[in-house]
Amino acid sequence: MHALRYDAEERQKEAGTARYYYDGEGRRVKKEAGGRTTVYVYDGFGRLGVEYGEGPASGRRYLTGDHLGTVRVMTDQAGVVQERHDYLPYGEEILATAGDQRLNVPGYGGTSEVTQRFTGKERDGETGLDYFEARYFSSAQGRFTSPDPYNIITEAEDKKHFDTYTSQPQNWNRYAYVWNNPLRYVDPHGETVYVVAYTSGNPDGGDDEFKKIALTLANQIMSKKGFDPKKDIVLVQAVSTKEDFKSLLKDANSLESKFGQIGSLSLFSHGGPLDGPRFARNSPGATGKDWQFYGGESELRGLKINWEQGAQANFFGCNTAVSFTQRFANAQGTPTWGFNTSSSFSGDPNGKSKMYMLQPWNPNLYMTGRDGRSMVRRDPEKPKR
Repeated sequence: MHALRYDAEERQKEAGTARYYYDGEGRRVKKEAGGRTTVYVYDGFGRLGVEYGEGPASGRRYLTGDHLGTVRVMTDQAGVVQERHDYLPYGEEILATAGDQRLNVPGYGGTSEVTQRFTGKERDGETGLDYFEARYFSSAQGRFTSPDPYNIITEAEDKKHFDTYTSQPQNWNRYAYVWNNPLRYVDPHGETVYVVAYTSGNPDGGDDEFKKIALTLANQIMSKKGFDPKKDIVLVQAVSTKEDFKSLLKDANSLESKFGQIGSLSLFSHGGPLDGPRFARNSPGATGKDWQFYGGESELRGLKINWEQGAQANFFGCNTAVSFTQRFANAQGTPTWGFNTSSSFSGDPNGKSKMYMLQPWNPNLYMTGRDGRSMVRRDPEKPKR
């Protein structure tokens, strides 16, 4: 057990003999612990870019995360797996002990070189706590070690905002982590909700590709200028059915009081010209209306989405812009993008070349129209008189 000490801004500065240092933005820039010094360097977007430390490891290391950004695999510059990690829902690591079959899999067990763990946050070996910028998180307890600094009394925009926030019971627990739903959400602190969905259980294949493309987009959003990891959130989730998709939208709407309105909605799927994205046909007796939007604009108007000003929707799938995206734009009053031709998987961010296989050395995957064509935008049409 360590005695924890904090500075005047309630940032943890000491844990036993360990010392922590922060810059003017509140980001941790140096740690001294166990006779070793670690320096953290951030890019222009405020994201951790490089970590310099003392240790036996040499050469570059590459981290592969899951849909939450939690580090699961570390490889060296030759692509050889050096470490593997599994976790409980709130981030506590499941260690491979004697008799565990995972010890037969390369990468489990042994001394770890990775400091990034749960949702990509740095885990301090001296305390077992995860550094979440504004405060520290205990994966063993599934709770933060200090209360949420957000104060609804002083920061409420208006009475509606105040009433909406206080009517949500989960907001009353100032130590809770992501409304106690760690398998779906990660912790930001903010202003805009970005929804990135991809279909799974596709009868025509493509599950792995859709997931990889969705994660590529999520990383692009988090890297773009203006994204504030302290204020904005990206929800990345697989959806198998229309009901899954509607449930995801409902969850995103429920975050408005604390995280803002939806700035963009993206869905990666197979598609069709009239009825847009195709979901899994995995229910006995399911018909077309169960796995596509056969109901036209009236069904699409029934999708309750709390858009922020300037928001847009993106439907990545074959022929979605032929008819569907226009109907979606009309129904939701939001500019909507799609492909007006068949689409393909690509390893080229500019969409000029196609790559149909997943290559482990390329962490990114994209979607492009036939012959490299870009997506097209459909704006809401004015009602006809």
